[in-house]
Amino acid sequence: MVSTRQPTRLRTAGATLGVALAYVALGRLGLELAHVQTNATLVWPPTGLSIAALVLFGPRLWPGVALGALIVNLSVGTPPWVAVLIAGGNTLEAVIGAWLLRLAGFRPELDRLRDVLVFAATGIAASVVSASVATLTLSAAGRLDGAPPEVLWLEWWLGDVGGAAVVAPLLFVWARGAPSWRALARRGDVWMMAALIVLTATFTFSGLLPESWLERLLGYAAFPLLIYAGLRTGPRGAVTAAAAVGAIAVVGTALARGPFSAVGDPHHGLLLLWAYVTSLGLAAAILAAAVAERDAAERARVAAHAQAERASSLEALGVLAGGVAHDFNNLLTVIQGNTDLARMVGPDDHTLEQPLEQIETASTRAAALCQQLLDYAGGSRRQPRALSLGALVEDTARLVRGSVPRTIALKVSVEPALPLARVDEAQVQQVAMNLVLNARDAIGEREGRIEIHVRALEADAKLLEGCVLGSGRRPGTYLAIEVRDDGAGMDPETLARVFDPFFTTKGLGRGLGLASTLGIARAHQGAVRVESAPDRGTTFAVLLPASDASEEEAPLARTADVSHGTILVADDQPAVLDVIVRTLEAAGWRVFSASDGREAVDVFEAHQGDIDAVFLDVDMPRLDGVGALKRLRALAPDLPIVIASGKGVPAGLGTAQFLSKPFDHRRLHEALAKACA
Repeated sequence: MVSTRQPTRLRTAGATLGVALAYVALGRLGLELAHVQTNATLVWPPTGLSIAALVLFGPRLWPGVALGALIVNLSVGTPPWVAVLIAGGNTLEAVIGAWLLRLAGFRPELDRLRDVLVFAATGIAASVVSASVATLTLSAAGRLDGAPPEVLWLEWWLGDVGGAAVVAPLLFVWARGAPSWRALARRGDVWMMAALIVLTATFTFSGLLPESWLERLLGYAAFPLLIYAGLRTGPRGAVTAAAAVGAIAVVGTALARGPFSAVGDPHHGLLLLWAYVTSLGLAAAILAAAVAERDAAERARVAAHAQAERASSLEALGVLAGGVAHDFNNLLTVIQGNTDLARMVGPDDHTLEQPLEQIETASTRAAALCQQLLDYAGGSRRQPRALSLGALVEDTARLVRGSVPRTIALKVSVEPALPLARVDEAQVQQVAMNLVLNARDAIGEREGRIEIHVRALEADAKLLEGCVLGSGRRPGTYLAIEVRDDGAGMDPETLARVFDPFFTTKGLGRGLGLASTLGIARAHQGAVRVESAPDRGTTFAVLLPASDASEEEAPLARTADVSHGTILVADDQPAVLDVIVRTLEAAGWRVFSASDGREAVDVFEAHQGDIDAVFLDVDMPRLDGVGALKRLRALAPDLPIVIASGKGVPAGLGTAQFLSKPFDHRRLHEALAKACA
């Protein structure tokens, strides 16, 4: 077995050495501006380097900072013990600065205003450490060369703050910033702006201008250019431009050129340079971050609007799908009912058996199609109970294994000690099967892998907003059924339509599997998250609310033996009403019929003493099935009632037995038996 520790240690050692070398190079550059001591300068680039390195790559690189600082201090003739203490102060400054930034939740992308302000405050605070250690050490060593300690402390502190303000943001945006360099390089206005900024700064600090107010005024001509850079190029372009202007200003001043070298007092000139460089960097970073926040907010608003429109479109499709399913289910009820009647009362002709079986098979398949439409519309009948989602998914995976080729590995993992979920067992089983079969089709005939994970997660509002159906869902504990495949993946156009009914890219199937999955999630107050990219596979996650209830057993159905009596049947579709009446009469029932809910109530009131049970359709004119149910319950509270619909389960059924259309004579008699039990 090959250990991974050695390569990791080598990489860390290499990174540490790289930080040390970069520190030495920037330190030698910074010492060119030293004034009070050869250890102190008003712009100390290594401070920005060390803080950025520990933020980007972790605190384990602190030895590189210490080594680089020690070499720089020894290189200017500092006594070893003094160099060690000053290097310790530099290292402590970087470690504390990086720790404070991590504590504050700092993001190196600098795309939030708070990140810029947090970094500015951290740079100011952390620089106190290095300045204080250096001043105390040099005072104890007697190496102030007549400079007051407070002046040394101030210039050291200003230098560290200046270096942090110029160098660290530059490293941050080069490592993590936006937009991409490739995107910036393709824009002609970026090149023109960069050239104008560099030319303006170079001309200002070239010494070609006379020493007058015009030279000093021109020094601030870079500010409007940097503002434009912040507006047009975001944090990456703005911070880079500010660093370029700052570098030109520092070099020009070091060569005794530019507006700050003409000031009579050197201290005054260096302080003006410090104010110029730091204000440039801070202004550019603040403006760019504010613009980035505005752009991010606008993108979020557009995305939320698109998601709301998408949800509205899906809801409209759901209403349409439910209506189509209802109409087809009525037709299928007529087909299945007449098929049963042909068997029950028709001639004993064996030549009819095969055609009847084919009619029955076709209508059953059509009923399954309508059921998927109802699943999408959220109108399917649910029998929720608290159960173990992990065990249910594991059982489903065993069932579906036979439909997955052996070339595809199927792995199931369930997080231990999961809470229960209050769900409809059959519907959640259907969800798991749909997702696995969809993953199978995405992989195709090649070798692949499907992973099913069941886990609990704490979903906050932000996570839910990123899900389909997630908007408006209550944050809390959810159970996630995640199905991940390494198949072909989806492009953004396909991803936008993946839940549309009848949409498919496979050239086979009906395109209802994912649509019904979405509908089942909607009915359970859940959400769906999907991540996919071409050639990178797809991950679907169905989020269902967790339940605090104890596990419930499936209720045992009670039935009564009913084969005769008097029944009232109400349905507004003549063909449906006719087939139900004839089916019940063939079974020995005496039947009263009605074409709407109001007529059904009138018939019941006229024959209340004779009627033993009632069959009601939900969607009827004048008075619908639920309204008729309430009136009949007021007249006869214990009356056995069956209520049927081709859409879904309506609210307010009470103890009435629901029967989904289409149905055959067996399911009709079972529903009546349960209602009469």
